[in-house]
Amino acid sequence: MKFPTNFLWGGATAANQYEGGWQEGGRGIAVHDMLTDGNQENPRRIYCKADNGNITSIQAGECIPFGFHPFIKESEYYPSHNATDFYHCYKEDIKLMAEMGFKVYRLSISWTRIFPHGDDKEPNEDGLRFYDAVIDELKKYNIEPLVTILHFDMPLNLAEKYGGWINRKLIEFYLNFASTLFERWKTKVKYWITVNEINVLGGYWTLGLASNNRKTKSNSNQGETPVEDAGIKLQAIHHLLVASAKANKIARKINPNFMLGTMCALSGIYPILIVTGMHSTLAPVCMSFFTKFGYDPLIIPACYIANFTQSAAAFAVTIKSKNRNTKGVASSASLTAFLAGVTEPALFGVNFRFKTPLIASVIGGFIGGCYAGIMGSKLVAMSGLGVFALAGFMSKDIMNIVNYIIGVVIAMVITFVLTLILFKEKENY
Repeated sequence: MKFPTNFLWGGATAANQYEGGWQEGGRGIAVHDMLTDGNQENPRRIYCKADNGNITSIQAGECIPFGFHPFIKESEYYPSHNATDFYHCYKEDIKLMAEMGFKVYRLSISWTRIFPHGDDKEPNEDGLRFYDAVIDELKKYNIEPLVTILHFDMPLNLAEKYGGWINRKLIEFYLNFASTLFERWKTKVKYWITVNEINVLGGYWTLGLASNNRKTKSNSNQGETPVEDAGIKLQAIHHLLVASAKANKIARKINPNFMLGTMCALSGIYPILIVTGMHSTLAPVCMSFFTKFGYDPLIIPACYIANFTQSAAAFAVTIKSKNRNTKGVASSASLTAFLAGVTEPALFGVNFRFKTPLIASVIGGFIGGCYAGIMGSKLVAMSGLGVFALAGFMSKDIMNIVNYIIGVVIAMVITFVLTLILFKEKENY
C-alpha cells in the first residue's frame, strides 16, 4: 500500500509552544506568556495578584479570580518565552523538515505578533514580515503551509480589558486579525484552520475568563473548567464559533479556492483485550467517556463524527473480510458505534452523561452478537451478547465508575469461560 502522490504528509507546531521571541519584533504579551512549566505533581500555573497585594495562582483550565491580574514570578520558568526559538532558527528548522520529506507544515500565527494588544486598528508590520519570511522559506522547499489562526492564544490586553471571549467584541477583533492574514497571504496559503481544538478550551488561559470558582480536589488542565463556570464557558465558545463562521465567509470572498476547516482534540482508542468480543463494544463507550469526562459540558459534533466514522470503517471490514471471526467482530463494532452515535443525548440537546452510550453498547453488543452468530463465529457471538449486558445488570448505579469496571471485568471472564465450555471454539485467541 502506498500513499497517493498528493497526500500531504508533514508536521505541526503552535506559536505559543514553539516560536519563542516573546518580546521581539513588536510582539505584545499573551496570556500563555504568563503560564509556567509544570509536571504531574506540580501542574502549570498562572500567578496573579490583587490590587491589595494578595497573591494566588490558577491552573491551566481555571478562570482568574475577579480583581486579580497575572504577573511574571521571577523564580518560575515560562516555556513560551524562548520555546524552541523558531523565531531565530526557522530557516534551520524548515531545512530539517524538508530533509524529513515534509510536504506540509502546520503553523499557528501569534495573535500578539500581528496585533500586539489584540484590539489594535493596524497590524504590526514587523510581525507580518516575519511570517512572510517563514512562508517563503517553506515554499522554497515545496512545503505547503497550513496556517492555524488561533491556537491557544489570548492577547493579555483582551483578557484584562474586555474579559476575554465572554465579550462579544472579541468577534470583531478576531475577524480583523483573520482578515489581515487572509489578505496578506491570499496567493501563498491555501489551507487554513480557524480555531485549534475548540472542544478543549476553557478558563483564563485560552478564553480569558474570570470567576471565583476553583477546582480544589484535582488538577485542572485546559478545558477542565469547574462545572460552575459552564455558563460563561459555553457563552465564550459560542462567540468563538460565531467568529469562526464569519471568518469562513470572509475568506471565501477573498479567495474562493481557500480550503478551511477546524481541528478537534480526539484520540483513537484501541482496547488491549481482543480475546473476546469485548473490544467490539468497548471502543465507542471509551470514546464517549473520553469526550465527556474531561470536557463536559461542552457538546460538539466531534463525538458523533468519531462514532459514525468507526461504524463505517468496521462495516467496510464486515463486507470485505473473508474470515468469519473478523466479520463477527467488525459487524458488532459497526452496529455498536452507529447506535452510540445516533443515541448520543447531546444530539437532542440533553446530556445524561454516561447512561446512553452504555445502553447503546448493550444493544449493539446484542445485535452484533446475533449477527456474529449467524456468520458462524460462536466465540464472538457469545462475547458480544454477554459482556455489556451483564456489566449493565451488575452496575445498578451506572454513574459509579468503579462498579462499572468491576462489572465489565466479571462479565468478560464469565462470558469467555461460558464460550469455551459451550462451544469449545478456540481459534484466533
